[in-house]
Amino acid sequence: MPDERLPMRKVREVLRLRHACGASVRTIAQSVGVGRTTVAEYLRRSAEIDDAEQERQVFMHAGFNPADSTVADVPMNALHHESAPA
Repeated sequence: MPDERLPMRKVREVLRLRHACGASVRTIAQSVGVGRTTVAEYLRRSAEIDDAEQERQVFMHAGFNPADSTVADVPMNALHHESAPA
């Protein structure tokens, strides 16, 4: 049976310790209180996600529209004219 997932707070701490502090897997595991294989697995998974995917995941719930969005360009003057009272 698979183990429970780490709380996001611990996952962020794993990533922070590795990338901001340069800590080893062993040091991170001791600090966070999880196994070395768990730390290694989370680091491996985070390395598989490219910057564009990370940005999409972080900002998609905040209403972020990336530059390559498929949102149609609507001429604002036409929209204003259509919504004006007759």
